Amino acid sequence: MLVRDSAGAVYGVTYRWRPDQQDADRVDGAASEPLTVSTSAPLSGFRLVDTRSGTPSEFPALGVDGYTLIVRSTGAELPTHPFQFACQEHVGDFDVRVQVESTAPARAGIMARQELDNAASYVAALVSFDTSNRPDGIKIVMEGRAGKGDTVIENTQVMQGVPSHWVRLKRQGNLFSSYCSADGTRWSALGVKMVPMSPCVHLGMAAASELPGGSGMVRLRHFAHQREQRWFYPGPSDCLSCHNSQSGFVLGVNARQLNRERMSPVTGMASNQLRTWNRLGLFAEPLAQEQLFKLERLVPVTGPRGSLENRVRSYLDVNCSHCHRPGVAEAFFDARFETPLGRQGIMDGPVKTNLGIDGARVVVPGEPGKSMLYQRIARCDAFKMPPSGRDLQDEAALRCVGEWITSLRDANTSCTGRSTVGDFGNHPAEREARRLGTGPQQGPPR
Repeated sequence: MLVRDSAGAVYGVTYRWRPDQQDADRVDGAASEPLTVSTSAPLSGFRLVDTRSGTPSEFPALGVDGYTLIVRSTGAELPTHPFQFACQEHVGDFDVRVQVESTAPARAGIMARQELDNAASYVAALVSFDTSNRPDGIKIVMEGRAGKGDTVIENTQVMQGVPSHWVRLKRQGNLFSSYCSADGTRWSALGVKMVPMSPCVHLGMAAASELPGGSGMVRLRHFAHQREQRWFYPGPSDCLSCHNSQSGFVLGVNARQLNRERMSPVTGMASNQLRTWNRLGLFAEPLAQEQLFKLERLVPVTGPRGSLENRVRSYLDVNCSHCHRPGVAEAFFDARFETPLGRQGIMDGPVKTNLGIDGARVVVPGEPGKSMLYQRIARCDAFKMPPSGRDLQDEAALRCVGEWITSLRDANTSCTGRSTVGDFGNHPAEREARRLGTGPQQGPPR
């Protein structure tokens, strides 16, 4: 967040949530850490298997709180107890996680098995809830069997005072890695095992009793594929590199960004945001209807509306113009949307850094490979643009910028020397205004 103190000074403040999600701590300087994010909705369509028989029996119980597995011991000594295994076939590598809860003496979590019988090779990341023997904490286990009938080997870690328990299992070829977490985002390594398995395995949630003759209920939630990315927490000075005085500190709250349709949670109908704010009297000087249709409009880089040029220039305005404007960045082009394309210094514009590419310019018409605008957006290293706020490639923006540059066979055909207003010609609000006789009778010149 941005803070303006009583003396008028502006600075940035960043807070990071604690693992229990109940409070947050202030980050005094820039920091980063690896976090995981789900790449899909929780998986479903599992069949329930008892590994003692290896025969699929029924679908596991699925409720609003996740899957519930009932574990029952055979009365034999561990580790021969069969697992209740809710599984589906999976081909190739994976990275999955699940949250485990149990009031019973049981171990439960993620498992990958070559076959479904009790002697098959497998790898599992499990939470063990046998607190009768371990009152000091919950044991997190990575266990596995490298070959059919081999001895089970496990790595363990004890977690104390943690309200929830997450485990994660990752496959890369025959290398399996396991992790544990208190919040499902920050992970600690548990163990690594080499287990030869074919590309197609049975993958899912497993649970077994921890006590001879014991039984109980285990709940497993949020079972889903995920990926890992590095999360950056900006320090006070990092915030001001974008939220600077030249850009007015606050970014995004401007007419060209707000000049778009938004669904009202009250009426359930879409309406132009500026028109709605105008109707609510939020502007110091009310806007006339004809003024609204003359205002510039940004368009999403992924949207179906808007020319390639407008989508690219909208993206540059939102992501780059707070620095790429006169008096801020040591750069040679102006990314502001209100600056006409022909005056932005983008087309065949000089560059400060050419990344070792001969003939590099900001944009070389028809050649993304020589265009630093494309190359810097494609990077995720020290030369990436924007320089902060991302560690992943913006694939949609890169694709749009590449298509636009490729389409520029002659820079003069696009370098119009004026700013192009958003695509209003067929906008519903403009059609309605023309019907009422309160708006322009045709769109702006293209």
